[in-house]
Amino acid sequence: MLAERGVDVPEDARERITGCDDPQILSRWLRRAVTVLKAEEVFERR
Repeated sequence: MLAERGVDVPEDARERITGCDDPQILSRWLRRAVTVLKAEEVFERR
């Protein structure tokens, strides 16, 4: 999602995302990925 939107995804963020096996967390990150400007924002607590 991030890359498709043209958001740069650093290797550490890519590894964190692909290494996550919790469906709830992945779902939360996916919803955030639709609007963030930086990959790091996906992980921020809101």
